[in-house]
Amino acid sequence: MRENGFDIHHVKLDNGVKVIATPMSGRRSVVVGVWCLSGSAYEPDDKIGISHFLEHMIFKGSRRYSAKEIVTTIERLGGSIDAYTSKQETCFHATVLGEDIDTAIDVLSDIVLHPRLASADVEVERSVIISEIREAWENADSLAQEILPAVMFMESPLARPILGSINSVRNIKTEDLKEYWAKNFVSGNFIVAASGALDFEYFVSKVAEKFSDAKQGALKRELPPGKSKEGTITLINYDCQQVHVFVSARTFPFADERRYELALIDAILGRGSSSRLFQKVREEKGLAYNIQSFSELYTSAGLWAVYAATSPDNLTKLLESVLHEIDALRANGISERELEDAKSFVRRRLLLSSESPWNNIARAIEADIHLGRYIPLSETIERIVSVKPENIVSVANEILNRERLSILILGPVKKVDNLGFRVDEASVTDVFPWILG
Repeated sequence: MRENGFDIHHVKLDNGVKVIATPMSGRRSVVVGVWCLSGSAYEPDDKIGISHFLEHMIFKGSRRYSAKEIVTTIERLGGSIDAYTSKQETCFHATVLGEDIDTAIDVLSDIVLHPRLASADVEVERSVIISEIREAWENADSLAQEILPAVMFMESPLARPILGSINSVRNIKTEDLKEYWAKNFVSGNFIVAASGALDFEYFVSKVAEKFSDAKQGALKRELPPGKSKEGTITLINYDCQQVHVFVSARTFPFADERRYELALIDAILGRGSSSRLFQKVREEKGLAYNIQSFSELYTSAGLWAVYAATSPDNLTKLLESVLHEIDALRANGISERELEDAKSFVRRRLLLSSESPWNNIARAIEADIHLGRYIPLSETIERIVSVKPENIVSVANEILNRERLSILILGPVKKVDNLGFRVDEASVTDVFPWILG
C-alpha cells in the first residue's frame, strides 16, 4: 500500500510475529520498535505493576548484552534506546541511522527474547521502581491523572496504575517475572515495526532471522470495560497549592466508528489554543493557565476528558464555564465554518504527524492492536471530512449529557457547589487504594 508518498508494508511471519514497516525516502534515521501485547490491564490481580517491572528488568541484561552494553551499543552509534509500558502493550524502541538498523534489531530482539532476569538485578530495580512510584504520587498533578482511570473504569483492570503499588512491587519475585515473561513474550504477541531509512524486504529478513527462536504462542485477551461514576462529583480534599479538575465522560472502544466525531468534538472543545474552552476559560476569563481536552480509547472502553488546574477561589466559575461550553455544543450545535476549521485542524495535524517516523509506526500499531488491520491515513481523513454538523450534535448528546459526566476534583477544597451533580466526598485511599502500600 502506498500512502502520503510512503509505502506501508504488513507481513505476518510463519511463527506469528507481525512485521510493519514504512520506508521513508530522504531520511537518514530509522525508528525500530518491538511491541509486546502485554500491559497493566492484563496483569494478575495480585501482581499489578509486573509489566512495568519487567520493562525495567529487560534493560538489566540479556543473553549477549550486559545492562551497560545495551545502551552503549546503541549510543556509540549516536542513537537512543528506550521503552514504555501502557495499559495494553509494552514497547522497546531504538532510533539509529539507517545504516545501523542491523544493530538495533539485534539488540532489541536479544533483550526481549533472552532477558537475564537475575535475582540480584531484581532487588536493585525494585528499589528504583518504588522511588519512581513515590515521586509520581507525591506530585498532585500526576496523582490526579492516576486517579482519573480509577474513577472512570471502576471494576476494570483499566483502573489500575501502570506502575503498580509499593506493596505489589515489594512482593513481586524473580520467579513471578520469569513466569510472566514466558507467558506473554511469545511470537503471536509481538509486533516488530520500523519507519524511516530502511528497505522493507531486508528488514523482514532480519526480523525473521532474529525472531526465529521466539517462543510459539499467542494469548486471547479479555478486558472488562467496568463502569464510571456518572453524574457524580468526586471531591478529594488534598493538601496542595492548586485544584486539579477533570470533567470526563465514558465514550466507546477504539473500534467504534464514532471515534471520528469524537476527534472533532475534542478539537472543537479543548484541543489547541483556538478551542472553545481555551478561548473562554483561559483567554477571556483567566480561570486557568492551561486547559485542554483529550481522549483515550481502548479495546473495550474509552474516555474523553477536560483537564485544568485552578485556584480554590475560581473552582466553581471554572466548572460552570466548562459545563456551559459542553451544554452549548449539545444545544446549539456547530456552524459549518467552525466545523470546517475543526476538520482542517485535525486533517493537517494528521498529515504533519505523518512526517514523523515514530508517529507513522505508532498509528499502525494502534490500529493493528485494536482493529487487526491498518487504517490508511487517507481513509481516516476521508471519514473526518465526511462528518456533518448533525453527527457532531448526535454524538455530543449521547456521551456529554450531564447525567453521564463525571467530575474529579483533587485539591485544597472541602466543599463544592453541586451544580446538579451528586457529590461524593472521598479520600485519596477511598478512590485510589493502591496508594496505601
